[in-house]
Amino acid sequence: MDRFKFTTIAHGTHRLCSPISDGKLRDIMDVLGLSADSRVLDIACGKGEMLIRMAELYGVSGVAVDFSPAFLEEARKQASTRGVADRIEWIEGDAKEFEGQVEGFDVVSCLGARPFGAYRDTLTRMGTWAKTGGVMVVGEGYWQKPPDARYLEFLGAKAEEYSDHAGTEAVGLSLGLTPIYSTTSSQDEFDHYEGMYLAAMERYLRVNPDDPDARAMGERIRGWRDAWLRWGRETLGFGVYVFMK
Repeated sequence: MDRFKFTTIAHGTHRLCSPISDGKLRDIMDVLGLSADSRVLDIACGKGEMLIRMAELYGVSGVAVDFSPAFLEEARKQASTRGVADRIEWIEGDAKEFEGQVEGFDVVSCLGARPFGAYRDTLTRMGTWAKTGGVMVVGEGYWQKPPDARYLEFLGAKAEEYSDHAGTEAVGLSLGLTPIYSTTSSQDEFDHYEGMYLAAMERYLRVNPDDPDARAMGERIRGWRDAWLRWGRETLGFGVYVFMK
């Protein structure tokens, strides 16, 4: 089964591929000091909603990078429909191969992805593109409580791959960054995100029973649903952390 195919289908109805409401996204953007002169780099941008919204509301320009052609196709359509296509450059490819201008951006963002490996590595790489005095916006999972061993086994993860909320912010401090804002997803926001993820896949499977990947995708989405309800909902949180370089 192609994991990119699965991700594309499961996020079919998401505009922003992170458990953040429109209101919370606006709150985050309001603290970034954006203006029409701001240059923004969005790494692992998904459907580009954050940068599109910044261009709409604040007039910024920027660059967005993602490996998914399906997500970028939707992003380009949205940017065109919403009148900001001329302000955004879309780059399809692996973020590790992106060669953006060193210290060339006022804002560098990466929500809900670790394209450069561990969280610390992602922050470090983002920092190479942020101007001194610029800001970095990173969305990252964290443990609300110590994870059950069965949940870790399901995820194929180790407990040390995440910290708690305070520890996640502390990583930025250890890299010499200054925390200026943080927020966490509410339970309603996370439930909505996970519900849309489940519904999009189940609808696809109902309409496309002959897809050769249908059985594998069905097993995966139902396993994910069960693990989320049994362990993940009370264990895994999501935070957005804003640091000044």
